Amino acid sequence: AETCANNLKKGRLAGVTDRIQVRQWEQEGKKRRKMEVVADNVRFLDSGKKDEGQ
Repeated sequence: AETCANNLKKGRLAGVTDRIQVRQWEQEGKKRRKMEVVADNVRFLDSGKKDEGQ
């Protein structure tokens, strides 16, 4: 997560392999559920440098 936070900016191309994870618990007598997208692999698809001539 730290590598992504440091390297991914708006417009940067990245490929992500992910999965949906469902967490369930009970809180104050009510059943709760949360769905999360978990990135298993992130690949940076560009160099992260902008072309200065364009």
